[in-house]
Amino acid sequence: MDCMTGQKEHCTIQIIDPPSPPANITVTNITESSIGLEWSPPAFLSTAPITGYIVNVSYVNGTSFNCPVNQCNLTTGDTNKTLISGLKNDIQYLLSVSAINCIGEGSYSPEIEVTTGKSSIHISNLSFTAISYTTAELSWETSATDTIQSFFVHLYTNALTSKFCS
Repeated sequence: MDCMTGQKEHCTIQIIDPPSPPANITVTNITESSIGLEWSPPAFLSTAPITGYIVNVSYVNGTSFNCPVNQCNLTTGDTNKTLISGLKNDIQYLLSVSAINCIGEGSYSPEIEVTTGKSSIHISNLSFTAISYTTAELSWETSATDTIQSFFVHLYTNALTSKFCS
């Protein structure tokens, strides 16, 4: 029968499923604010081509979010890598990837745990100005891109005793 009119003809029905999870999720680069990922296409591609991928990012404590479209929701099936940026330094993240076809989003890959790098703070132009016998002023410049919440100053006196100041 004709699939549309009911008249006798040979008819082929094609079943299309969402894709299986991408494989071989690999971290390619880690900085203090970004993680690079690559992966292989799903082992089971169905009969519909991959139209994109979604990277799911969550904190180890369970808070989850999908990457914004301009960062991770890739729109071409042959693109199998991304750079997730705007992350916090020295934080553990869980990452997983899902493939998309015309039916929808497939299952996510197993999660991998990645920790972003620690911030490096370099102090330059350190200046010490004596204000009085008991008071001094310290000033410096830093190259840190993160908001610095505090510095600790370790003060040594002539008797080699020390105090911490914050």
